[in-house]
Amino acid sequence: MTFVRRLVTARQQLADQRDQVDAAEREDVRLYNAALSDGWTADELRRLGLGDGTHRSPVPSRRRHRGRGSGSGQAPAVDGVTPAGTDR
Repeated sequence: MTFVRRLVTARQQLADQRDQVDAAEREDVRLYNAALSDGWTADELRRLGLGDGTHRSPVPSRRRHRGRGSGSGQAPAVDGVTPAGTDR
């Protein structure tokens, strides 16, 4: 049960950090547009290394690999060995 609690905590931290990244990216776009409104040109900002403000950082795929026995409710086997006590 300890590992399940730790996994839940880690997943929540990951979700919280993704929310923070999303907020930071929205702020980046807002400030980039504010700079354009203030008279800066896109070319000037690009020459300063500030890009266009719409590039989102790469996010790893969230696809889940499901091996044989998918949906069985058991942990997947690793190197042919199923972890003990994986009935839940």
